[in-house]
Amino acid sequence: MRTIIATFEIEDNDLIEHKLFTMLDSLGCKDFQKLPDTKELYENDSNFRELCKKVKEAKYQRDTYINKQKLKK
Repeated sequence: MRTIIATFEIEDNDLIEHKLFTMLDSLGCKDFQKLPDTKELYENDSNFRELCKKVKEAKYQRDTYINKQKLKK
């Protein structure tokens, strides 16, 4: 089994979002999550930038750990 995570940037339009959701749902999408636009927050808030860096590092460490465990098998 494989899990694929994709991010789509679309116009701020409910109809387009609904069509995308409907299409992904018909393909068996297990999770659909709307993310807020954080570009302005990232540009203007050093605390938020630091949190983003920590999240990125934590994801990298988690993925590295997972890949090392898979290689042991």
